[in-house]
Amino acid sequence: MRFAKKIVAALFLTFLALGFGFSDEAIEEDLRFEINLSDTVGTRLLNFSNCTDLGVDITTRNNKVGGRIGFMFRESWLKTSDRYAFGVSFNPYLGFSFYNGCVMGGIIFFPGIEGCAPYVGFNWDIDLFPIKNGFSNSLALRLGIDWYPAYVESDDPNTSVIITVFGSVIPNLFVGGTYKFGYGMKAK
Repeated sequence: MRFAKKIVAALFLTFLALGFGFSDEAIEEDLRFEINLSDTVGTRLLNFSNCTDLGVDITTRNNKVGGRIGFMFRESWLKTSDRYAFGVSFNPYLGFSFYNGCVMGGIIFFPGIEGCAPYVGFNWDIDLFPIKNGFSNSLALRLGIDWYPAYVESDDPNTSVIITVFGSVIPNLFVGGTYKFGYGMKAK
């Protein structure tokens, strides 16, 4: 039920994107600091997930190029023969931001398992309410793709093996919303 609410919220944001245009105000900033909070739903065909992402962007050249540091908390579900198997992961990452997109790389931790695994991804924010010069907040539709080894806890050892092997090959596609709050300035 909780996942269905997230899908409805993502669809609502998509319809909002169709109704709002982009701002005509040109961003004229030499440096911008921004906090991004996003919530997305995703699928790998075999499972579905909900991901909350908190990132800090520092950009330059009128908010066109910069870097991001952040972390994600992801919940994943897989329908087995009689119930849903569940997994949780946490991953810190670093990213390169450009033109509202970000290429990310980091590590992912699964509670209860020693060690970590690699994480890579790309997301693009489509501004619904664009940022403005100086202090501003905005709302964006987030689309993306990422890859990380899949892991889902299950009482059935065959389910765990199938997800770990086959699920790790397929990338995760996701959609959601992003709230941005930041401050930009011009060099004097």
